[in-house]
Amino acid sequence: LPAPPPGCCAWIGLGRRFRSRRRAHSEHAQQRRPPRQLSRRHRMRSVARCLLTPAPDQEEDVLARLAVTVDDPDEWSPSVAIAGAVAGFVADTLLHPFDTVSHRAKVHPTSRYGSFAGSMGLILKEEGLRGLLAGVSVTASYAGPASATYFAAYHALKDRGLVFAKSERDKQVLYLLCGAGAELASASVFLPCEVVKCRLQLGENPARATGGVVSRTVNYRGPIDAVRCMVREEGLASLWSGWRASILQDCVNSAITFLVYENVRAVIRAWTGKEPTAVASFAAGGVGGGGGGAPA
Repeated sequence: LPAPPPGCCAWIGLGRRFRSRRRAHSEHAQQRRPPRQLSRRHRMRSVARCLLTPAPDQEEDVLARLAVTVDDPDEWSPSVAIAGAVAGFVADTLLHPFDTVSHRAKVHPTSRYGSFAGSMGLILKEEGLRGLLAGVSVTASYAGPASATYFAAYHALKDRGLVFAKSERDKQVLYLLCGAGAELASASVFLPCEVVKCRLQLGENPARATGGVVSRTVNYRGPIDAVRCMVREEGLASLWSGWRASILQDCVNSAITFLVYENVRAVIRAWTGKEPTAVASFAAGGVGGGGGGAPA
């Protein structure tokens, strides 16, 4: 081969050094480059696709890229039971008048308690404020322990179950089972309190409140008198009357509620890229409660 012209070797060596330095600089910049962040629209679309049509070979990769877990990161602790007790006490006590109106409308065979406003006005006219607050002492006494048992059982069951949940579909089934199991644990213990409360909610004249379905014209004087009279006249089993229908309805309600609640929190977490705030969790609970209460 002919010899290269003078100075050509120097230019070739210079080009090689330039290409090697450019390659090293590119690799260094690639290492320092932050990971690609998905936009909110892409994250929402990925989570929705994962929740609605999860593909076994893609769902784990999607969740890893989003750095989002559908389960609650907070593990079980005594604070769960304490927070549940306070929340249950406040909510059930404040909403007791609305529960009384609903209960009166359910047991009356006619449309005497038609609209909500008409029902509340009728009770206030005939019995006063005492009629709306009938049985509130029972509600205040058992709402806290019942809610503490309810939330503690749910979180304990969920923490144990997540160990065996291998896919997204397993987690959805887990939320259903944990919600139903939590309600079963709570209702099995506190169902007699619910029965006594419903008896007292019939007001001072149960026969008038139920349209003659109940023959008693004078109601019990209080919770203790109600338990004593029910056991003496109807037997101990009367404290668990209607337990099959009550537990079935409540378990289905809780199962759907927690399923919707957990998935709404997952969507909020994916949309914002961080843990839901108190307001967001409140909204998720409202959506979950509406979804759970629809079948009931």
